[in-house]
Amino acid sequence: MPSGYWRAFRKAARERLGSNQRIIQIIITYFILVIIFQYSERHYSQYFQHCISQSPDYIRGQYSNRKNNIFAAIFFRAFGDFGCTLRTLDIHSNLITAFATLLLAYISIELVRATGRQALITRQSHEARRAYMFVTQIKPEWEQIVLPDGMKIYCWRIRPEWENTGDTPTRGLRIYTDGILTTELLPDNHDIRTAIVPEGTGLSPPHSKMQGGPFPRFGTPSLTPDELIKVREGNAFLYIWGWAKYRDVFRGTPEHITRFCFRINVLGDPYAFSPAAPHQGGFGFNYLHHGSDNAIDEDAT
Repeated sequence: MPSGYWRAFRKAARERLGSNQRIIQIIITYFILVIIFQYSERHYSQYFQHCISQSPDYIRGQYSNRKNNIFAAIFFRAFGDFGCTLRTLDIHSNLITAFATLLLAYISIELVRATGRQALITRQSHEARRAYMFVTQIKPEWEQIVLPDGMKIYCWRIRPEWENTGDTPTRGLRIYTDGILTTELLPDNHDIRTAIVPEGTGLSPPHSKMQGGPFPRFGTPSLTPDELIKVREGNAFLYIWGWAKYRDVFRGTPEHITRFCFRINVLGDPYAFSPAAPHQGGFGFNYLHHGSDNAIDEDAT
């Protein structure tokens, strides 16, 4: 798991622990309030004290005939206190109702806040584990062409290599690749978001790599050594772009999208290439991110 996702997962765990601690605090607060109430009624409520003093011996605990049965004494004393408590609550019912209403309002607010925090924790956990599709490199592919004069040359197509860096697979994956070889720099308003051919479909398991479609696409001429030399000399410009659209495995989450747009550079002599010595003559490719269409999700829509 990438370090950023691991930090998000640990943060979500801390948030979950904090939510549980909050619930425990509410329960403890409730019991403290009950203890305070019982203490207050026994020491500050004149009605309660009067009720206890007027209770019969078998209820209020003047147990001259039960000195040898402490369990019975405790039971009858508790029963008598409970009866006086009920009568005290009845006398102060309006005040108690107002206090209970405030307490219920407080508990309701805390429950709403706890629910919101739990939803945030769930969302952060999903973000830490969901699929993330990125283009991690380009994969040039050669094909041998025999010219009319019998000369053999190597022409090229370029693919993006996608990687799912997340901990879960994709669902409904659609990928697309396109590009252009032009004599001018690609303008900012060039349409690189419209699919000319149908998108490819597939599945990307967690921590796996897959290749996207090639540019130029099959059925069209591949890039010749002469065209690559023009790119190397700055007389032509080669771009590839595309996207991956997919859903993750968690319910209720939106469709994700990753876009890329690269300017391809050519190094060395394309005519020096040989499958037996692929880097002969210093030949190779590299790329630069181009424009603002290297983004994911909200930044890519």
